[in-house]
Amino acid sequence: MSLEKMSEVITFIYQAKLTRQSVLNFLDNESEEYLKKECAESFKYDVSELSGVFAIYEQFPSVNGESRARPVIMDVHTNIIIDDLIIPTEELDIKFKEEFLRKNLKDKKVKGMVSDGDKAYSTIIDDMGWLHVLCNFHLMQNLMNDLKKPINHLKRKIKSNNNKIEKINEKLPFYKYKKVRKKNEKKVKMLKSETRDLNKELKKLNNLKERISNIFSQNDVKNAKRRFKLLYNTRNNLPSVVSKFIRRLNKTFEKTVNHMIYDFLPRTNNQLECYNGVSLPDNQKRIYRTDRGLERTITLGRKRWMDRNRKTIVA
Repeated sequence: MSLEKMSEVITFIYQAKLTRQSVLNFLDNESEEYLKKECAESFKYDVSELSGVFAIYEQFPSVNGESRARPVIMDVHTNIIIDDLIIPTEELDIKFKEEFLRKNLKDKKVKGMVSDGDKAYSTIIDDMGWLHVLCNFHLMQNLMNDLKKPINHLKRKIKSNNNKIEKINEKLPFYKYKKVRKKNEKKVKMLKSETRDLNKELKKLNNLKERISNIFSQNDVKNAKRRFKLLYNTRNNLPSVVSKFIRRLNKTFEKTVNHMIYDFLPRTNNQLECYNGVSLPDNQKRIYRTDRGLERTITLGRKRWMDRNRKTIVA
């Protein structure tokens, strides 16, 4: 029933005219109360239920064109959401991040943390003395982003050269003058030579990408360290984009492989990203006009997640 019809029915029964906005406000308030009652039981948990391994991640939706930050903490083994907030992006500074972590993990036994490599969280987690794993998926994603531009450039250049070679070869039989034909044949040879070099460069980047991926996929920390050391020792001879990545990775490598040493630590924070995707899919991140609407959607998504995915740890 439309708000207009509801207003007409109320006026007819109670002889009191209500605007559509008044009806909407009433429904909103009632639904808010109902939502709180329904969610209270789903969100409730006891500290003894937690595994002690938590993931922290941020999503960035928007409301009416204005950016919002959504920091979330999850227990990765029980899928319990510890906290899920919506705040203006400008409030998400290092002070807020520290308070957010301290407040939510106070009086909880923390065995380890997983983060996406945010330097602020990394510093805070180190200061608290917690075991820390950098999400391997995000590290590979960073490498892929770094490689995207040079790889696409090489592919475009190879395609362009092949097109030029094809066009010249099509015209070669029709050149009347031997000198012109030879000149174009020489041009084809140069293009083919350049294309071979470009293909070698492309193959080298793809091989290096595979070698780095193999480091993260190892189960034995000694093998991972050996593979990384081989790459690090040749860093000066690597393409600049890979060399920069290897140098950055060297600073945080121990946190990258902690999951290989401690079995209870996950390799990635994909489970938390999965929750974010379920409770607020990417195609809905920018459709909301009010904070209230956004928060309500996330609350309902959190309830669905907790009802369907919550796990109990067997002692």
